[in-house]
Order: sequence, then C-alpha cells, then structure tokens
Amino acid sequence: NSLIYSAINSRKDEIYSAVFKSENKIITRLTDDKSVMLDEIADDFKNLDGDLRFVGDGAIICYDILKSNDKLNVFPIKDSNKFIKASNIAFIAQEMKNQNNLSDSYSLPINYLKLSQAERLLKENKLKVGD
Repeated sequence: NSLIYSAINSRKDEIYSAVFKSENKIITRLTDDKSVMLDEIADDFKNLDGDLRFVGDGAIICYDILKSNDKLNVFPIKDSNKFIKASNIAFIAQEMKNQNNLSDSYSLPINYLKLSQAERLLKENKLKVGD
C-alpha cells in the first residue's frame, strides 16, 4: 500500500503528473493529470502521508524535491519504473475494461497544453497589444 506519483518530465521546469493510491493491488486516482511547476510539486502532498513511490522519467527530479518531506516515506525510483511501458498501459486498460470504464482515445482530455507566456500575460491584463 502506497502513494504513487507519476511524473513525466515536460522540461521547462515542469512535470506532467498525477497522484495515485495503491491499496490491496487496486489503484485509485487521487488527482487529475496536470502540468506542475517544479516549485509547486510539494503542494500535491500537503494533505497526504505514507509511503511514496515514483514512476516516469521525471521521478528523479521529484524524488530530490520530496525526499525531505517529514510526512512521507519517500522511496528512490527503481530503474524499471523510469519509463512508460506499453505493458503498464495494457494493464490499466484491462482494469478499466473490468470496471466497465472504457472510453475511446478521442474522448481523452488534452490537459498538458498550456497557453504561451504572451497569451497568459495578455489574459492576466499584464500585457497590452502593441507593447
């Protein structure tokens, strides 16, 4: 039983991530997929405690950030968990099928796209057209 932090390094000091809980071989999603700045990673774990394991190529970065968290027992990443594997995707799909929770790939949300810096500043009224 442990928390699982799925972390894909999206570069630019960001991680594409989600938090899951593994209990009695059943995995439950605790957060939606999202893009997180490195300095905000600890926020995902403010109200969580227990064992924490990592998967994904961004896990090494996250381990270095979270290993000093007093509420978590943070385990270093295993080499076998550094990369996404088709077999893991197939396992998850099978579990979803068993729970009648399948959808097609066209209905998956694209949560990793972000506005450019100029678009964000314009939206926040910190940039005026013509500046």
